Amino acid sequence: MFTGCRIEQAKKLLRETNLSQGEISIMVGYTSEFHFSRKFKETVGLSPNKFRKGM
Repeated sequence: MFTGCRIEQAKKLLRETNLSQGEISIMVGYTSEFHFSRKFKETVGLSPNKFRKGM
């Protein structure tokens, strides 16, 4: 459940800001950008970069 909240916040930041993936991962509570990217892809089905480019 908590992961879902983090990912939803990350999606919002990816859509609405130009922050880097590393900055976003820290803002939503991940200490590792790699771990954030992996969890994002597991949850959304796309990497954070592909999600942002698809907007």
